[in-house]
Amino acid sequence: MDLTAKKNDIEGKKLDVLAEISKRLEQKFEKRKFGKRECFVNKNKVPFNVHTFQTLSAFVIEYAESDEDAMLDRFEDGDVFYWDEFHTEQDILDAMLKEIESAN
Repeated sequence: MDLTAKKNDIEGKKLDVLAEISKRLEQKFEKRKFGKRECFVNKNKVPFNVHTFQTLSAFVIEYAESDEDAMLDRFEDGDVFYWDEFHTEQDILDAMLKEIESAN
């Protein structure tokens, strides 16, 4: 597999994992609209989103400190989860859920 094909394969897997993460988050957390953005809200009422980095094989959770910050699209990065630091997609998801549930 050449480098471009390998990069495309990794990017596709990231999007698949992100879709699965979103699906699991929808089952576990409330989803609300803040301005133009749909976000999840954890049990502590903290708005958050999950994104991938284009240039890295990683996911990041973004948090807003309040509903007002979420409305103004003011999110701050939480932990970064690097693809190659986990053995399985489930491991990534479990680590992310642990952080989300503990965010205040």
